[in-house]
Amino acid sequence: MISSGKGKSYGAELFVQQKLTKDYYVTASYTFFYSKFSGLDGKYVASSWDTRNLLSLIVGKKFKKGWELGVKYRLSGGAPYSPYDMPLSQSTYTITGQGADDYSKLNTERLPLFNQLDLRIDKKFNYKRTTLNIYLDFQNVLMSKSVSKDYYTFQRNADNTDFETTDGKALKADGSNAIPLLIKNEDTTFIPALGIIYQF
Repeated sequence: MISSGKGKSYGAELFVQQKLTKDYYVTASYTFFYSKFSGLDGKYVASSWDTRNLLSLIVGKKFKKGWELGVKYRLSGGAPYSPYDMPLSQSTYTITGQGADDYSKLNTERLPLFNQLDLRIDKKFNYKRTTLNIYLDFQNVLMSKSVSKDYYTFQRNADNTDFETTDGKALKADGSNAIPLLIKNEDTTFIPALGIIYQF
């Protein structure tokens, strides 16, 4: 196997930081970039991580008696993906158990942008030789939706015991009597966490 593909990536980044001033600190960065690759035909297309835009913002404040509050916001442009080749997916699903990408339209579609807001609360206890830090971390507090490529499958019957078919008969090996179905692949997970850091 010989790899003759080529890749290129270029862009610019802006970074701004305000160190602790009057108990506040801020860090912000923005990146705009392109990431592409080519195959045997020499034609460059977007790579799977060509999200174009990346934004990160961290704001924090230190309070008296060891309390600290931090907020982090992240935004990313939509990642490229390849649509399904619907005829090929239908004829091969019983073998592969998944949809087949349409490589003539490689990475021509894009997912929605992604954004997430996280919140963290720290309480630090300082002793003579040790430090105890207890924190609460809340990820995705706004319940923002993370979208991935749809799942390809065949429609199943009401009691989920078999596939539904267009002719009411058993599913054919080539899937010609199947009912193709795209299922949304979305996640709105909120993750709370309790952590303890002991330094000595």
